[in-house]
Amino acid sequence: MDTLLERQVQSTTGLTLTGGRVLGPDNTFTNADLHMDAGIITDTAPAAAQVMDMSDCVILPGLVDAHGDGHERHLMPRVGADFPEWVALRNVDRELTANGITTAYLAQSYSWEGDMRGADAARKVIEGLNGLHPRPAADIRIQLRYETFYLDGADQLLAWLEDGTVQYVVFNNHLPQFEQLRDQPEHIARWAATIGLTPDDFWSLMARTVEGGVGVLDAIMRLSEAMRRLGVPFGSHDDPDPETRRHYNAVGATIAEFPLTRAAAQTARDLGNPIIMGAPNALRGLSASGNVSARELIEANLCDALVSDYYFPALLHAPFKLVRDGVCDLATAWRLVSSGPAKAVGLHDRGTLAPGLRGDVVVVRQDDLGRPHVVACFVSGQLAFLDRTYSAIMS
Repeated sequence: MDTLLERQVQSTTGLTLTGGRVLGPDNTFTNADLHMDAGIITDTAPAAAQVMDMSDCVILPGLVDAHGDGHERHLMPRVGADFPEWVALRNVDRELTANGITTAYLAQSYSWEGDMRGADAARKVIEGLNGLHPRPAADIRIQLRYETFYLDGADQLLAWLEDGTVQYVVFNNHLPQFEQLRDQPEHIARWAATIGLTPDDFWSLMARTVEGGVGVLDAIMRLSEAMRRLGVPFGSHDDPDPETRRHYNAVGATIAEFPLTRAAAQTARDLGNPIIMGAPNALRGLSASGNVSARELIEANLCDALVSDYYFPALLHAPFKLVRDGVCDLATAWRLVSSGPAKAVGLHDRGTLAPGLRGDVVVVRQDDLGRPHVVACFVSGQLAFLDRTYSAIMS
């Protein structure tokens, strides 16, 4: 969609968005112009700025997605049908910007399960992202979801942490949850198929993993020390109870990602830990796995950020659904998908439309029912997506 307008906007240093309602750093909307110069939000209009009219739109901070594994559906849209990383990741980038996501952590599994959740798959995604040309429009980073019993993968993870390849880690241990599914053979069969195993092979692999689990706590401590030293944000995923959250907090894993129960979330709040929940959960009003509702936690002030989880578009739509359902206003809801996740993972240069911060911006028009439609998306002041419905009044 390389139109003349896009070429004009991409080639200019200065940019002014006018006519829209801007969500300012004080969390209020004002009818104001938003200025960007050299990729940064500025107080005043830059000289010879390109002007884009955004009348009837809201101008919002770009979405910060601190955990999204929707890239897996691009890599393998059907079980057994995998596609090259460059094909998948290029389309991931386009899906991100079309949904207003300007920063995205791809939540890559790193597990003893192997196949698309193992070390080779993680390596391919990392190498595919590093080699992508042209470079992605969105700021795409890697989050590793490290299964704590995957002891053979600890040294490689340490190397990736040291060289800056991996910028965010969450500890997982799904073995107890798998054990609880022994009486649900259809579920396990579907899960095993995604990694190319029969159910019997999966149970055998799991038994060997449990038997070889001596050293898990040592590996957690070694990785945690490295992440504290390097300043890499890290946390835990799917905490089932307060004890688990306290355990991970004690080693410095202060981010509580997808606590399974309200009690675990409350413990995170008491400890001052950021609480991250899934936007699909908030959008649908319930967890796909029967765990605590994100809505319930939001209403109880036990959620600091939403992430796309398994469905990128949910991150855009969840805040507007919260507004339509009367849970909160848009400024409050938008913090959950912009400044909230940015703060949780230590990205202090984005998340709000404040002078001096990155020009990561999404422009949204709502229909008569309040549903959002992305008109334009800017990453570091550069146009990354422009919808065909945009009618420009250039000056």
